[in-house]
Amino acid sequence: MNGVPIKREDIKAGDRFTVTHWYTASVDLTTNVDTDATYELIERPVVLPVVPGVYEDSKSNLWRLHFGSEDVPQEWTLNDAFVTDQVARQYAPFKPLRPVAEVAAEVLADVRKNLSARVAFMADIDAIETKWVKS
Repeated sequence: MNGVPIKREDIKAGDRFTVTHWYTASVDLTTNVDTDATYELIERPVVLPVVPGVYEDSKSNLWRLHFGSEDVPQEWTLNDAFVTDQVARQYAPFKPLRPVAEVAAEVLADVRKNLSARVAFMADIDAIETKWVKS
C-alpha cells in the first residue's frame, strides 16, 4: 500500500485510510476471521488556523492571517503576497507566534501563584513585569 502505518486508536474523524485484514484459510475456500487488521493512513485533512495573527509554518516561514473582504473571509500573507487557503495548506502545520508581553504576563502570573509566600521575591517580579509586560 502507499499509506503510512497507523494504529487504530490514532485514526481521527476525516482521515482516509485503508484497512487490511489478513486471513488464514483453515481449509480450502474458507477463512478464519479472528485475525488482526492493519491500518494505513492515506490522507489526513489539514485544519488551518482561523484566528488572525502571525504564524510559523513547518519550514519556519512567517505567515500573517488576517480578515479579508466579504468574498474572502480570511486571507494569508506570505512575504507581502496574498495566498489562498489552498496554497497555505501545503505549508501546514502552523504554530501561532505570541507577543513577548503576552507570554511574559502568563509566565509571571504562574510565578506569582506558585511563589506568593515569598514576599521579598514579589518586588523582583514587579520589576520584571514592568520591563516585559507593561512596556
